[in-house]
Amino acid sequence: MSLMLNRSIRFSFLCISFVLALVLGMVVTDTTGFITLPALAQQKKQVTLTAMVVDNSGGNPSEDQRARLFQPAFQESKARHPDMDININYVQSPYNQTRTHILNALGNQTPVDIISLDQVWFGEFAQKGYLTDITNRVQSWGRISDWYPTNFAGGVYNGKIYAIWAWTDVRGIWYWKDLLNRAQVNPNSLTTWDGYISSTKKISDALKGQGTVLNGANYSPELWYPYLWMLGGDIVVQKNGHPTKGTYWFPAYNSSAGVKALEFIKEQINAGITPVKDNVDKTFVDRKVAVYIGGSWMPGWFPKNQWASLPQRVGFIPAFPVPTGTNQSSTMMGGWELAIPQTSKNKDLAWELLTIMGRFQDNQSMAGTKWISSNPEESRVWSAIGST
Repeated sequence: MSLMLNRSIRFSFLCISFVLALVLGMVVTDTTGFITLPALAQQKKQVTLTAMVVDNSGGNPSEDQRARLFQPAFQESKARHPDMDININYVQSPYNQTRTHILNALGNQTPVDIISLDQVWFGEFAQKGYLTDITNRVQSWGRISDWYPTNFAGGVYNGKIYAIWAWTDVRGIWYWKDLLNRAQVNPNSLTTWDGYISSTKKISDALKGQGTVLNGANYSPELWYPYLWMLGGDIVVQKNGHPTKGTYWFPAYNSSAGVKALEFIKEQINAGITPVKDNVDKTFVDRKVAVYIGGSWMPGWFPKNQWASLPQRVGFIPAFPVPTGTNQSSTMMGGWELAIPQTSKNKDLAWELLTIMGRFQDNQSMAGTKWISSNPEESRVWSAIGST
């Protein structure tokens, strides 16, 4: 009897031990029944970041914000967090739709983690309270001195930092070296108003119409503003003494400087330089014009296998032509900023992504910082072209 009791106790103990081990090694899930505890430990926290960014590449891969900036930073962020399964949902739209799409999303309290803003939109978004105050984060980051003060100030509203200026563009005079040589035109002659008109006319005569075009007729202020500024004019100035408003903004562009700036544009047309509305960057790349006032994004329009040879073939003067006797030049600088909306549910990760993108710019050049391009190879091309 005692032997049978001992056997029964041992059997019961073995059964209890087996069941206990089974229970400890398995957990119940809502959908699949059982999974092992080691497998449960390996499950990662699911996080999806939403980025609303503009698609203004126009076919130029160097202008694709998603490919050139977000994706490399996103891959590093994933590597930093092996315990998390991080995904990113890109919401891209054309330039003329992006502002409205982002405003609607944030106005509807849609969770969005990162947005790209044209710098001319920033004030509206900050004023509406749609952006997260990142002042403390930026100050702790310690990178403020990397930016030119003017660019950095583009992300400040009422003394607080709400956005980081991510990249910019600057316009100047591009030219094909061999075509100017064939027309016997010195590139330096393009730097004055009179010289620009006479030289492009000479090129056109020598190369059968292959001179230049008046680019950007559909957004003519960009043609006009630099010439207004280099003559000492302003678009608006703040004045006092308004009968009802006190301090007010006065439209100062309606001045002798404004008229002279328009006259230079008219003189170009009179000289046979054709105004064009469409983007003609590709026209320059295809050598249909020898001279072209365009943006710093130009190298990206060339096939990548041609980049190495561009410094020998293409020249760039980083300025607009100036009036005779004037040594002050002006140009147009646009640019994009990155911000974290108030609706973000992943502000820490979003900020980390911004800092990674900023760190990439040590080598890849965050335009708006003290570099030009956001692509390392393109930066080298830029430096080489600028030195020739």
